[in-house]
Amino acid sequence: MSRRKKRASKELEKKDVVGGLPPLNPNAAGTDLGNAECAVLDRIHSSSLFQDRHGIALLAYAIFLILGLYGSLKVVTSLSKIDSDNSISMMLWYGVNAHGLAWLKDWRFTPDNWLLSTIPFHFLGFMIFGPKPAVVILSGWLIFIFSAFISGAIAWQLKAKKAAIIIPLALLFLGYYSHGWGFVSSPGSHNITNLFGLVALYLILKWSQRPGVLKLLAVLAILIAGAVSDPWMLAAYNLPLALVGVVFLMFPFASVNRVDGLKLLLVSIVSIASVKTKMFGMLDFLPRLHFVPGQWVTINNNIVFLIKDLGHLLNIVPFYKSNDFLPAILTLVVILSLLIFSVFRAVKSDDQVNIPKRQGARRKGLSRKSRNPVRAEPRTIAFICFAIFSIGGIVLAFVISNIEAMDYSGRFLVNCIYLIPIGLGVLVDHNWPKSSRIEKAICASVIVLFVLSGIVSNFQAWRNPGFAIKDTGALALIEYLKRNNLSYGYGPYWGSYANAVTALSKSEVVIRPVVFGKKTGRMIVGIRGESSRRWYSREDFPPNQKQFFVFVTSDFEECSDVNVCINGVISQFGNPVRTLKYESATILVWDHPLVGFESIVLRRINFNELNPPIGEGWSGPDKGGTWSDGDSASVHLVLSSTPKNDLELWIYGQAFLADKHPSQEVDILVNGHQVDTLKYDLQFNGWVRVVRIPKALALEKNGQLLIKFNFNDPISPAELGLSNDTRRLGLGIVLLELREEN
Repeated sequence: MSRRKKRASKELEKKDVVGGLPPLNPNAAGTDLGNAECAVLDRIHSSSLFQDRHGIALLAYAIFLILGLYGSLKVVTSLSKIDSDNSISMMLWYGVNAHGLAWLKDWRFTPDNWLLSTIPFHFLGFMIFGPKPAVVILSGWLIFIFSAFISGAIAWQLKAKKAAIIIPLALLFLGYYSHGWGFVSSPGSHNITNLFGLVALYLILKWSQRPGVLKLLAVLAILIAGAVSDPWMLAAYNLPLALVGVVFLMFPFASVNRVDGLKLLLVSIVSIASVKTKMFGMLDFLPRLHFVPGQWVTINNNIVFLIKDLGHLLNIVPFYKSNDFLPAILTLVVILSLLIFSVFRAVKSDDQVNIPKRQGARRKGLSRKSRNPVRAEPRTIAFICFAIFSIGGIVLAFVISNIEAMDYSGRFLVNCIYLIPIGLGVLVDHNWPKSSRIEKAICASVIVLFVLSGIVSNFQAWRNPGFAIKDTGALALIEYLKRNNLSYGYGPYWGSYANAVTALSKSEVVIRPVVFGKKTGRMIVGIRGESSRRWYSREDFPPNQKQFFVFVTSDFEECSDVNVCINGVISQFGNPVRTLKYESATILVWDHPLVGFESIVLRRINFNELNPPIGEGWSGPDKGGTWSDGDSASVHLVLSSTPKNDLELWIYGQAFLADKHPSQEVDILVNGHQVDTLKYDLQFNGWVRVVRIPKALALEKNGQLLIKFNFNDPISPAELGLSNDTRRLGLGIVLLELREEN
């Protein structure tokens, strides 16, 4: 009797005993199983416990998927808040609707501007649902969800089908640190760039199997849109894909030849050139991001935070309280050990199959391709190279940056929390059939601990009732200002909820973001990022506006000393007609406009190629401004009319500083008389400095002013080992304004 019939007979005997059917005796004379009986036995077998396990597994997966979606949404809504940053898209929406797309040129974008990535999605949501905070907050959650599932799709492309199912599910349980400090679900964060980059990577893997122009054009559009919106994408995705193109150019495959590798390289180069040229001048209003390497003290700090931040993003330690460094380093040791072992296991399995049993495999008719557990296919090579370049590039930039890392710097490492699980999952999936029970148990334990850690850290957020978006105080402030008949004013970006108040009230109450002089406490308008240049003119407020206020409070960015700021704005605008207390803030109210009240612009000089400064000691001008070169520099100004009051010299620029050269002092002389000394350091470099010029000096030479800058310690980048530039740089000036006090 055949083996199939014997097995079928045994199964039928078991079913007969259970169901009370007369037993079959396949060994009896004249008894045999026909095709019909075998079909019945196959149907019985299909409903056996073995098949039921698949149903149970599917049900368990569905439960965990729903739990992951539900839990991540709870975390997002409990963490996300209505603040100034999350209101930017709404403010842009109102501005574009009122003034057209040209209004975007008046907006002071930051380098990570999200102009072609997040903002279009927000605008689409506003068109459907209206400009509501919920649209912004939920977009961050959806971006996170799509990033998790595109990670699974990438694993599927790499023929790791089990990993493709598990990876998205595990990522949905990312811990509280990943959401709160890594910003993986924040509406305005590098995670939208991750989504763009992961989609580009997925298309490249598809392209490597069947190269086509349309796929490369789609990748080009994604790379340009993502990197123009966030320069971080250059290091995380554009440059790594360019290096993948170089690999294919040097080591061609049957499906990806050298010409295809050259095409991929050209696509990446064009995307990088588009970013560097700001879409070839079309987006020239966007700022540039300059990367400056740090010194050993900064690098040492960044190494420590690299371990902490990356360890917490990938955390597998469910319970910890006081020592946050230990669980981070334990996580990295486990993850890296498992990753290294999986690579070694894959290579070893490959050797065992391809070398010792090569002849036997040939006799059995097995192809070389089928004998390789982690096949050296173009898509496999593309992913391996890309993951190494992307993770390595971001980690290197994180460590050597001159900006000291902190807990929230984990947001710069979020490409790692997708690429590392993808790579590890693919390796484990390919090694699984040849893995021992202990190896399988270890891999399963890491996944369970990762999910458990996320559940434990997010459990408090899960317990919060409902899905209400967190209000940090903007709504209450709107009601307070309305009760006191205040509808137009100024305040620090964070402390006064500027933009959030304006967006949520639909401009019924307006607070424009301003900064305060560190020494003088005086209000400085028009230089704060995430604001419009149009806001700081008399055309911005209604003609019948009667009262104007300044919201003075101490936050982590502006106005460290409230008393200095209060005295500064009073000396600037005169005594207020009202003074109100709101929680820890002071609201000063005047009965006259504040913009344009403090000073009148007499002269404005742009230090660029079209308007080079008239004076000595300056290097050649460029688009971004002009650097001084030497111990001193001077500017000659002539007043067109006799001033009635003292003058103010507003200096927009920054000193040349580095870790080895952390400070610079500049003496300001007017017609030979020293009027002020400006101090620049790494903590306070840039913005605008205001120098007061007495009226007597302005009248001394019939309105002719020789303004001289004496530098305490100018130094060249070559002396610091930063570049070959031998200019002795002191101060780089973008704009000079000479104003008369009102």
